[in-house]
Amino acid sequence: MIYLTAKDESQAISIAEVLVSRKMVACANILPGALSVYEWKGRLFREKECVMVLKTRVSLVKAVEKHIRQMHSYECPCFVVYAISSGSRDYLKWLGKATQSKKRGSKRN
Repeated sequence: MIYLTAKDESQAISIAEVLVSRKMVACANILPGALSVYEWKGRLFREKECVMVLKTRVSLVKAVEKHIRQMHSYECPCFVVYAISSGSRDYLKWLGKATQSKKRGSKRN
């Protein structure tokens, strides 16, 4: 699972649609309205952001990060990966199928 923030809902939707349509993530939850307080380059910021939770396979994380860096407006996007240690068998099976390449029909673990 990947935790990511975006500058706004529009950017989050754009990122999500590309990643889901390319089968790089099975699902993207978009949670607009987050308030982030952080320091960047010596200045304190308080800004609204959009939180994203992306579900994917471990083997796709680097490719997902590469695509996000290309699409994201931030110089240093918040991109944090959390391992899924367990979950519903049916959900995890769906996640695997949803991130399978259509072209080759191959499984990516």
